[in-house]
Amino acid sequence: MKIKTLTLNFALLLLIFSCTSTEKKKIDLNKERLAVLNTDFDFSKMSVKEGVVAATLFYSAKKSVKLVAESLPVEGKANLKKYYKSLNAKDFIINWRPIKATISNSADLAYTYGIFEYRNDKAKLIGKGTYVTIWKKQKNGDWKWVLDSANEGLEKKKPSAKTDSINTENL
Repeated sequence: MKIKTLTLNFALLLLIFSCTSTEKKKIDLNKERLAVLNTDFDFSKMSVKEGVVAATLFYSAKKSVKLVAESLPVEGKANLKKYYKSLNAKDFIINWRPIKATISNSADLAYTYGIFEYRNDKAKLIGKGTYVTIWKKQKNGDWKWVLDSANEGLEKKKPSAKTDSINTENL
């Protein structure tokens, strides 16, 4: 009797597992890559419209890390708020343009990089540079940045109309 019961249970388990689909959902990596790229563009637009602090906090993951010059990394949203408050960052306009986005095969991590410029509240160019942002897809499908770093150093010259100036209207 025990053997019959064990055999029946084993057969039932086999039937259940054979009916379960093991096929993974196909991920459209290009669609996800474009979603990250658009998120970075939207992040920049929000920074120009509402300020870098509001945009940074909105688009950062809960456990984000920002690498900043001459300082230890700034970890977490609460510390980001303190960091920006200490800089009086509301007076700065930061604008950037992603050049490229790359996404993992699992479509849950990605990075973007590009160029940025920042100005004071009188629209005077203060600096230009490059940046990289690492993004993580959240459970709700949104992309939030988990690591962000930027480097100044692009020449502070008068921008040419073709390549150097970042046009916020097209972002």
